[in-house]
Amino acid sequence: MADNNGSGVNPAASTLTAKQQRVFNFVRSCITARGEAPTIAEICARFNLRSSASAHTYLVKFEKAGLIKRTANVQRGITLCDNNHEGNHDENN
Repeated sequence: MADNNGSGVNPAASTLTAKQQRVFNFVRSCITARGEAPTIAEICARFNLRSSASAHTYLVKFEKAGLIKRTANVQRGITLCDNNHEGNHDENN
């Protein structure tokens, strides 16, 4: 999914609430810095979420917005969609 503003950021990201954006930024930074996605437990711990269902709700929102892709039943099965890597400014498309 190409962006329309040349920024390399999915326009759907602008529809996130402030907290959703913080959670997404955490997921993205884990993937870009460590090379692996955070677990549900790590997301819960980072944001003091009491239920894994809360973290799951965030991930479903990000997936529906086209920000991430998830692999069912795989721990750390979160990948960023191509246009959500930091530093990617759509130079290859």
